[in-house]
Amino acid sequence: MMDRGHTLIWHDQTPDWVRQDSQGRFVSRDVLLERMKSHILTVVQRCKGKVYGWDVVNEAVTDEGDELLRSSKWRQIIEADFMEQTFLYVHKADPDARLFYNDYNECFLEKREKIFALVKSLRARGIPVHGIGMQAHWSLARPSLDEIRAAIAICVPRCCLSHY
Repeated sequence: MMDRGHTLIWHDQTPDWVRQDSQGRFVSRDVLLERMKSHILTVVQRCKGKVYGWDVVNEAVTDEGDELLRSSKWRQIIEADFMEQTFLYVHKADPDARLFYNDYNECFLEKREKIFALVKSLRARGIPVHGIGMQAHWSLARPSLDEIRAAIAICVPRCCLSHY
């Protein structure tokens, strides 16, 4: 049985030194992309053959409001295509791995629709995204069982995509 890797890029759980130079200033887009690429290639190639798939990007979608993506340092420095680059680096490191966007609160319609919009836009640009990870940050009070069932019923057919 093979494992699933979690996670290569998290919206905010990255040490400052990855994004900063020795004076504490943000590095350039090119420097951060190179650091991201090096990290991804090292980890994914080390796990190749042991990991069937990766949660490539984790929790990048906003919970509420009009914005699609959180204002992460990845997005601020690399800009709008940081997610595309991440998926492409992982795919290059292990072309056979299944690649997932991973998030929580997918049981709530507003967030779920944002997640679907993100994945749909990535796939429309030819980015290999094979599915969506549902984290299930659930409590006894919320979401309801009906909301959970609805999310699963909608996520499985819309997200378990087989043509990559």
